[in-house]
Amino acid sequence: MDKSRIKVGYFISHPIQYQVPLQCFLASSGLDFKVFYFSDQSVRSGSVDREFGCQVKWDVSLLDNYPYEFLSRRPNDEFKHFSIPDPEAFFQREQLDVAMVHGYAGGFVPQLIRWKKRFHYKMLLRGEFTEWRETPPNPLKHLCRFVYLHWLYPQIDAFGAIGECAKEHLRHFRVPENKIFFAPYSVDDAMFERQKQELDREECRKSLNIQPDEMVFLFSGKLIPRKRALLLARAFCRCASSFRAKIIFLGSGEQEQELHRLLGEALADRCILPGFVNQSQLGRYFRAADVFVLPSSFDAWGLVVNEAMHFGLPAIVSDNCCCGVDLIKEGQTGYRFAVDDLDALTDCLRKCLENPSQVREMGRNAAGLIQNYTIRKTGEGILSAIKHIMELKQP
Repeated sequence: MDKSRIKVGYFISHPIQYQVPLQCFLASSGLDFKVFYFSDQSVRSGSVDREFGCQVKWDVSLLDNYPYEFLSRRPNDEFKHFSIPDPEAFFQREQLDVAMVHGYAGGFVPQLIRWKKRFHYKMLLRGEFTEWRETPPNPLKHLCRFVYLHWLYPQIDAFGAIGECAKEHLRHFRVPENKIFFAPYSVDDAMFERQKQELDREECRKSLNIQPDEMVFLFSGKLIPRKRALLLARAFCRCASSFRAKIIFLGSGEQEQELHRLLGEALADRCILPGFVNQSQLGRYFRAADVFVLPSSFDAWGLVVNEAMHFGLPAIVSDNCCCGVDLIKEGQTGYRFAVDDLDALTDCLRKCLENPSQVREMGRNAAGLIQNYTIRKTGEGILSAIKHIMELKQP
């Protein structure tokens, strides 16, 4: 496969910190690669993230080291209405071989399907495919999604599966196995591995007033109901008084004040609540921690678990976080618990508190497992899918 002749357009809603390292990898792989965005909200000065409840400007570069173009600059919440302006002129100009898409809900996806035969490009679709949901779906929405995906998937030439739940979803819709390529969900592993090496664990703990014999649990994410930070706080309050332990909550959001009140009343001296912490500063907290916890009522993956495992942390996740199927080997890399089950989550915390040597062993196992979920592994999966696509284009 002569990659220098393959022109790939990557269509995605907006610059996303988790996607940029992959985009840089593909741009450096020899492809004629370009990203097309529909919103600039994540890089716009003064932009407010409604769920974080504050202005968010990422302190890692989102627009360097790969070619890109903004096709529009609409707000992120208009995702279903994103579209390619003057698509005929666009495709005549670009002459794509492959249109790669992240997710299937954008308004531009039917456009790409409509024009693909005329302009002779193939389509690669990757996204957070899953049949898991936080609550029973609205019957009408569920039916519309079912009909839409039955129309869409047969017209896609290859799929990038981020994990086992994604593969299960695609098989549910009868996608042939030879169209499914493992392109795992990954984070900027090089950045986190570098932070792990540069930061001294004991110095990080000392700077946060953590004693050597204290076990530290860590939560990182938006303080919104779906993430269930309050459930974790209650579980910690139940068991912490019997052990030397602390808990760190990284993030901000609508439940921040309630979290402060709950923990302040019970265990103010056991809690570290720094608020929103940017990407380049996360390492200090991950390096100081012993166990990561993601108790969400639903997560289509949960990339923060990847981040934690790069720092050698085992993870406790609810069984409605899709990453758990791939990343949590029970008692080996962490624990899974029944979603919203306070007793079960408390038991997981106690297991860790009672067995610090096992926590360290699980952390080593997690650090080994996550090496299968790197940007390079993701990129190689996508390149394999592109190779498959280009073979389909041969006369």
